[in-house]
Amino acid sequence: YKTLSKDPQKKWYVGSIKPTIGHPELASGIASLIKVVKAMQYKAIPGIAGLGVINEEIKSDHSLILQATSELWKNGRHPRRAALNSYAVGGVNAHIILEEYNNEYQY
Repeated sequence: YKTLSKDPQKKWYVGSIKPTIGHPELASGIASLIKVVKAMQYKAIPGIAGLGVINEEIKSDHSLILQATSELWKNGRHPRRAALNSYAVGGVNAHIILEEYNNEYQY
């Protein structure tokens, strides 16, 4: 897909814990959860460890961002949110959406 949002300028950061710690089997979901919670705490989007050259066949105007370095996680007028996917060897799959707590945001 060229874009995943109604806003064609929206960018989606992709990350992974696996290059950092390997595949911890049963603990992979909790490892990802901890990574996202710490990212929200430090207001940083972590880079992907060991990321080298990105496949040149991926169009440069796509909305997914893969990067090796961390950067400040800007949030604008909405709380920071992240989606986690965990796929287990036995076929168990899980998806969770996390949102930072901040009492300044009004819904």
